[in-house]
Amino acid sequence: MPTIGVCTSDMETNIQALLTRLRETSNADIKFVKLPYNDVGSYPLDSMNVDGIILCHSKHNRRFALTDVTDALYDGFLSNAKRVFGKDNVAVIGHDFKWPLGDGESVKETFMERFKREQPTTFQCSRLALICGRLDRIVHMDEDDLQLLQEFMASCHREQTGEAPVIICRMSTIIGVCSSARRDNVSGLLSRLNRIPNVGAEFVKLPYNDLDRFRLPRGRLHAIILCHSIHNRCFAITDVRDALYNKFLPYAKHTLGKQNVAVIGHDFSWPLSKEDVQSGISHSQKKRSQMTTFRNQQPTTFACSSLAMVCGRLDANWEMDPEDWESLVWFVTNVTTLKQTSFLQPWYLFAASLSFSASAW
Repeated sequence: MPTIGVCTSDMETNIQALLTRLRETSNADIKFVKLPYNDVGSYPLDSMNVDGIILCHSKHNRRFALTDVTDALYDGFLSNAKRVFGKDNVAVIGHDFKWPLGDGESVKETFMERFKREQPTTFQCSRLALICGRLDRIVHMDEDDLQLLQEFMASCHREQTGEAPVIICRMSTIIGVCSSARRDNVSGLLSRLNRIPNVGAEFVKLPYNDLDRFRLPRGRLHAIILCHSIHNRCFAITDVRDALYNKFLPYAKHTLGKQNVAVIGHDFSWPLSKEDVQSGISHSQKKRSQMTTFRNQQPTTFACSSLAMVCGRLDANWEMDPEDWESLVWFVTNVTTLKQTSFLQPWYLFAASLSFSASAW
């Protein structure tokens, strides 16, 4: 008999009818899981002894913002849930909509298409995503969706593996995508990273000012990708005038290790030769020249990271060369955490603090 955790940051009474219905009509063991109101991304999913979860989010609880959009609540939580339980064992219910949504099934279909388009991480991290009305004193949910929910619970089965390998896997795949711009500006990157097996990408909002004092979430991230838009106070990452990350990148290197830090300068006109067609200089030639200048003028960037690159847009309009994407995939799938090398930690930290020579370019 599968055990299902029904999760919400709201009161249990807000989903009481759903809990009762599931307990009465399914063969699953239904457990209520209270999520914190704030910092839900840090919730210890590892401690939940369940086969699968159903995340319930009321649109009255800080609006209908699950993932990807401004002030989204569950980017980190759902990425972690996918990693811990597997996508096939995660379901999401958005509830408290006026029900029915409108006349005819087309209104609901249109809403679901928009949901999938604007909040893709929700669908990338779950097998089933539904919307419905109230779940407190009565279940306002379409019968076909209730049937899908029953089928989901019946098929939940969490793979059981040894504790040590599971920890190593999780420790190597939590990637923080850091930017002082809006989340939308790197939404394409986040979506693509979250499609990589055993990788969970979380957006980390950097302060626009006083970045030197910013500290990464303690013990949470095991690698970062620093994304800097050239529209954000020009292309000044380190060493040059008005550079933004002279202290942040050395701090990131000291905290995570050089091999777990990557840097992307983005929002360049792409391809680079697009605005200089008459010169006959190819995109590849211009990119090599750009990277040489980058390395020579901003060496601290390369001293503190194992991968540095430039590209076009990282939002919904994806502009990155395929070979650079392959390098990025290699980076996120080859993270080495301190826990994996615990027997070498003193040497590891010492070596990381001294290593300035190697880079991916």
